[in-house]
This record gives sequence, C-alpha cells and structure tokens, in this order.
Amino acid sequence: MFGFSKKKVTDSQKYIGIVVQKNEFYLSCISISENNTFRILQDHYECFADSNEFKQKLSSYILRNNLVNTKCNLVLNPTDYKLLVLDIPSIPEEEQMQALKWQILEKIDVEEKEVLIDIMQIPIKLSDDNSNKAYAVVVNKQQIIQTSSLIESARLELSIIDIAENALANLLGSTKLHDKNVAFIIKIFGNLTLLVCKDNRLLLTRKLSLAWLKKSIEEPTQESEKVDKKIESPIGLSIMDKHKNTPIKQLDTTKGKIKKLGEFESGDNVNKIHKKQSSHVIKLLVDEIQRSFEYCTNSLSLKEPEYIIYSNVPEIKKFEKEFTELVTQRVDEFKINDYLNQELIDKHKLNLVALGGALRYQNEKRSN
Repeated sequence: MFGFSKKKVTDSQKYIGIVVQKNEFYLSCISISENNTFRILQDHYECFADSNEFKQKLSSYILRNNLVNTKCNLVLNPTDYKLLVLDIPSIPEEEQMQALKWQILEKIDVEEKEVLIDIMQIPIKLSDDNSNKAYAVVVNKQQIIQTSSLIESARLELSIIDIAENALANLLGSTKLHDKNVAFIIKIFGNLTLLVCKDNRLLLTRKLSLAWLKKSIEEPTQESEKVDKKIESPIGLSIMDKHKNTPIKQLDTTKGKIKKLGEFESGDNVNKIHKKQSSHVIKLLVDEIQRSFEYCTNSLSLKEPEYIIYSNVPEIKKFEKEFTELVTQRVDEFKINDYLNQELIDKHKLNLVALGGALRYQNEKRSN
C-alpha cells in the first residue's frame, strides 16, 4: 500500500484526497469524466478529539455522501515524514535500491523495522556525469498502519499514500501550467514552502521562512517566573531560521537574526522607513529563491522556472510590486479558477493539498 511511484489507476468515477493534521482532517472529492476532465464534488473540514472520534466523523461523512469504497489518497502532513535527497550510486541498477536504503538508515539512525521507506527518482540527469538524484521518503511504520486502518475502517479504499509536496505537484499538473517549469511558493501546515515542478513531477522542494510576526519578548526573570510575563512588541515582517526539526533536509535556509520591519503606524516618514525595510526583507527572500534556482541549474541541469506563483502568502501579496521588480520571472498569485481549463468552483477556501491528493488520479489516468 505504501508507495509514491506512478502506477496504473483503474476506472472509477469518484476519487478522494484526505489530509489528517493533528486534530483536524480535510477531504476533497472529485469526479473524473471519460475524457479525463474533473469536477470538484465536495470539500470538507472537520475537527476531532481523538482517533475514535476521527473514525466516527469520517465514517459518518462517507456514508452520508454515498462515498463508500471510493478510492482515496492519504496525503501525509510534512511533520509525519522525512524527505531526504540522495545521490543514486553508479552501480548496477539491481543493487541501487539496497545501497540507497543503507544510505537512508545511516542518516535517520533508527531501526529498519520501525520505518517504511520509498524512493522517488528526480527525473533530471546531472550535468557532470550519468548519475541521478532521488528523494527518499521515510515514515514511522506504526503511525502509518494506525492512520491507514482508521481510514479503511471508514469504508474508503485507500489505494495511495503520498506526501504534501507531490500533492501540490499534482495540483499544478491539472492546470494550464502542467507543462511549464514553475516555482510554486505556498504556505502549508504553517511553513512557507518552495516547490519547482514540471510535467506533474516534483523537481525541487525547500522550506523558506517569511512571516508576519507579533513577537513576544520575555522579561529577564527566573525560568519558572517567565510564564505570562511578556511584553508585546510591534508586528513585523521577518525572515527567520527554520525549525530545527523541519523534516526537509535539502538546502540550508536563511541564516542570521530576524530582520524586523518595526511598528506599523500612520505618518509619511514612518511609512517611508517601513517601505525601505520591507524592500530589504523581500530582497532577502528573493536571494533565497534565487539560490534554489541556482541549485536547479547547476545540479539538475534544469532551466530556471518560467513562472513564480504563490498562494496563501499575504506577505508576498502585500509587497508584490517590490518582489516582482527583483525577479525575472512572471509573478502571479495562484487563484485556482484562473489556472484551470474551465470554471469549476466558486469557493475561495479549498484545501489545496487535499485537492492535489485527489487530482493524482486524474494525472495518472492521463499518463497511462
């Protein structure tokens, strides 16, 4: 069941993508017609207290909407897996998987019996030799078994387990940008993520850090007395270090201290200062994006993306003019109706990861 490789999808009318995050789940259901166009039937969000309530609520929704035995793609939360980048060794193909497995186990330092591992080859030849790179996805075996069991007990046919980055590549693969070399910047699960995709394939993924913050400054008291003794500082736009436990290990992210924009007050002089500071922060973000593009060109022999699109990133939206002036690519906010081949939905708040999970079935039908 656990696997990310492409495989033939049998004919069916309805398909589901589902994301489980802490005490919430998101579900997107699509139908695919005979000519392989899709229509969004439903999107659903619900909270739950524990695994029993999750099973009960999901089962109730499936029965209520006549979705029993619908094929389902479980899209994992990035906190539930590690995504590693590996060099595929120049050895006979039949020996490569075993060699990669040992590389992975050395990096994660856990027993093989505790994890499930899958490999996705990056479909780009390196410029310096005939070797390739691959993504390795590592998840906790027991956790996957438990979640899978709950979904199957809700009477869904769990046919694929996937990762959020692939789901977003599938999302782009179902739009007019499917054959373009695209950089997609999107805030998912609280993290700003950069993806480079083409032809429904993930070529690069990287975590960035850019956020509006209301930073709490603690008073210099004893450790036990710090609770509730905070001074609220102004809201600012910042670039920060990523969390140490972020599972993506591909490239280093921005180093150095936070660059605050300061207070947002009225007054021409203050606004001029903020504009200058905001331009500096946007420049830092663009530098990080450009570093990712250089990795694509130098290590993956891939041309720089033709487009930069973003979604759920109010910071870029606020300073889009400054951002656009610093890059050579066309920059657009990703509004799903604008990029689909036809007007399909009126809703403004779809879970794009869950939708991308469901759209994997459409893209695989197209490739069969």
